[in-house]
Amino acid sequence: MFDQAPTGSFVIIQNSNLSLLKPLPSSFRLLCLLVALFLGLPAGFTQNEYSISDSARQQLDSAYREVLEKYKVVGASLAIVDSNGIVYAQGYGFQDREQQVPATENTIYRIGSISKSFTALSIMQLQEQGALHVGDPIGKHIPELKVHSRFDADNPLLIEDILTHTSGLPSDLWSGFFCDTPPPTDWLVGTLNNCTMAAPAGYQHSYSNAGYGLLGELVQQTTAKSYQAYLTENIFAPLNMSASYVDQPTEEQAALYSKGYLDGKAVDEGIIRDQGAGLVHSNVLDMAHYIQMYLQRGQFEGRQIVDKASMEAMERNAVGDLVLATDAQWGFGLYADSMSWKSETDTLVTRIVGHGGDTWAYHADFAYLPEMKLGAIILTNTDRGVRIASAKTVLEKYLEYEHKVRFKKHKKAVKAPVGDQIASPEQVVGEYYFQGLALKVKSTKKITFKQSGVKVILTPVNDSLVYSAKAKILGIYPVKVKNQRFRFVTKDGEVFFKVIYMHNGSEDYVARKSSSGPLNSSWSERLGSYTVVSNPYPCTDCPFMNFEGLSMKLKEVNGTLVFEMEAKTRDTRRRMFMNPINDEFCVSYGIGRGTGEAIRVLPNGNLFYSGFEFVKKS
Repeated sequence: MFDQAPTGSFVIIQNSNLSLLKPLPSSFRLLCLLVALFLGLPAGFTQNEYSISDSARQQLDSAYREVLEKYKVVGASLAIVDSNGIVYAQGYGFQDREQQVPATENTIYRIGSISKSFTALSIMQLQEQGALHVGDPIGKHIPELKVHSRFDADNPLLIEDILTHTSGLPSDLWSGFFCDTPPPTDWLVGTLNNCTMAAPAGYQHSYSNAGYGLLGELVQQTTAKSYQAYLTENIFAPLNMSASYVDQPTEEQAALYSKGYLDGKAVDEGIIRDQGAGLVHSNVLDMAHYIQMYLQRGQFEGRQIVDKASMEAMERNAVGDLVLATDAQWGFGLYADSMSWKSETDTLVTRIVGHGGDTWAYHADFAYLPEMKLGAIILTNTDRGVRIASAKTVLEKYLEYEHKVRFKKHKKAVKAPVGDQIASPEQVVGEYYFQGLALKVKSTKKITFKQSGVKVILTPVNDSLVYSAKAKILGIYPVKVKNQRFRFVTKDGEVFFKVIYMHNGSEDYVARKSSSGPLNSSWSERLGSYTVVSNPYPCTDCPFMNFEGLSMKLKEVNGTLVFEMEAKTRDTRRRMFMNPINDEFCVSYGIGRGTGEAIRVLPNGNLFYSGFEFVKKS
């Protein structure tokens, strides 16, 4: 759900442990999957009534056991399904390593952001019932929601924009996201009311856990039922998903729930606050039923779970007309890509649709091929599981081993974003801020900056304004960045810094040229150190997201406001360049996920950030 890298993944140096509940950006995820395919990643299943051949089973089993050992993944389960039912399902490794309990197809895992597809499906069901419409402003159903906006006041916060991560809502709210006892579900509404919109609606794609948490609250307020009760009655029960739950497992479900493993140790992740964004738990047998419903266009065993039109709306790309265009394809709670296979006689190009889910310890992915009526789910219980949690790879291996259809790399036809123009050297010179990164361009001949303490050097390619990158590890050892290049463009009178992904040519906007002036007096007076007033939703002994001892600083660096925050665990550290938009709000620079985060001055003079209230040290 959370990831230090925003959508678009301007990440030269990436720490995979920082990926939480959010699927990797589609371009970076595809690259990882291609690498995974080269390494021979697997699938494998039980040996009873399923319809896979002995030869394919043996190859899948061998490959999967090998890769679990290679990446030190404690346990994993997966399933393959077609429109008629489960083709194969199996678990590998351990559900509980300490007690030597094996992982099976019945083992339950946290599925993270795959939960978002359940939330979107619930919204489509409620639309069919006439309880709401995706074109409604969400304020029509949650009137107490009053998020501040510095953009067009006539641009309402629409349900459909939240579903597609294009609403402009903040990405994440840190207070109590992982905690012992979560706040009431309406806490999110009140907290968002102390925030400001990060972008106008329809401007950019920016993955938002806060948005899907809000949609979960919409389901509850519309139905007068808890999120778990609604899913149980309207999705889990009709799909025979008896092992699935949100936050209240039965005794039998709790006994089947896998431990999570981080840095080689068993951990308790705590409760995820935003249920609609990432708190569903399930096993591969239940998820196979869920995928089967998608393959049957909303039906399961003769029951209509959702109309075909609603299913198609969920799959349809709804982010093709953004101001800052992207090659990613997002519908309602689902994202899509294209892929191809080549046999001896034919080449098939098809869509692949699904959603991933990444928390600290659990990594999951489901995907299906609508045209081929085939899908897969893979669930893992280890931080290193991010290396193998690829439903696409499961499908590739199944097709190769069972049907002798080999994968062929499919290079997407990438369209140049509408309105982009090549910037001139004079236009490029200036300052670009992206969260904790400052890119100060004095000359277009050579550009240097630091990311996570590592010096990065951008050098023009063939005297153009397209740049290759080289990172100097420890300030000495140069490492060429092969999978990314960078360039500057103008659009609608602004200058943007973009990343180019070399494996397929797609691009993402990273930052815009700053036009802000000197720090004003109001925010100058607020410079200093702050302590948190309270942390009412702690995650006791959490090895991550532990905000015990939380403190923050506001300081001025070369005329720019800088926000710094830290607490007990390293992942709580934040460093962002902030843009004071008025005397009440300042927001973080950048484009995409994790940008536009706001610090607000409360009526009592304290500062509010991401659900925390801070008081200045005397």
